[in-house]
Parts: sequence; C-alpha cells; structure tokens
Amino acid sequence: MVSISAVLLGSVMYFVEYSQEVAEAVRAGTAEEGMRSKFDSILNSCWWAVITITTVGYGDMVPETLAGKMVGSCAVFLALVLIALPATIIVTKFSEEYEKGVSKVQQEEIMGAS
Repeated sequence: MVSISAVLLGSVMYFVEYSQEVAEAVRAGTAEEGMRSKFDSILNSCWWAVITITTVGYGDMVPETLAGKMVGSCAVFLALVLIALPATIIVTKFSEEYEKGVSKVQQEEIMGAS
C-alpha cells in the first residue's frame, strides 16, 4: 500500500511541480539553475514521496508551488493513516497478548507451587 501511494503521490507531485515552461527550457538548454525543479522526473518525485511517507523528509526536495504544498500535506496525512494508525493498533494488540501470556505463566507457577 505504501509503494502504491508513493508512486501515485510522486507522479502527482511531478506533474504539479515540473511545469511545461521549465521542461521546455531544460530541453532547449536555457534553463537557469534556480529555474530547475528538484522534481525533474517521476522517479525523483517518487523518492520524495517515499521519504515523506516513511519519515519527516530530508529537506533536499521541497515543493515550491501552492499545489505542490497541498500534495505534500496530503502525503503527510496519508502517512499517518498508512503507518502511524496501524502501528498503534499492532502495538496495542501485542501488549494485550503479552499481558495474557504473563498472567497465564503466573497462574501456572501458582498452580505448580501448590
């Protein structure tokens, strides 16, 4: 699920951040260094999405347009849904099972000592 989300978010970010104007300037060789977007390929944009979903990001690629910032915000909220919520559910269930196991062992020790 995370990989599908990363490809989807990366593709959207590429199309949002890498404008046609910049693409034409890069092809023509007239693009200035400040004009180039860090989201210059879908693969680089997918890298951004993976890092944004799994961590808080490195800061090496930052969206500059309003639409890009909105996609970035969606990526952070999606990360909460995909990773943080399931992790808390898993930890809670593990804790419950651990407590059951500990109480069972304690009961067996009490029965064995009698």
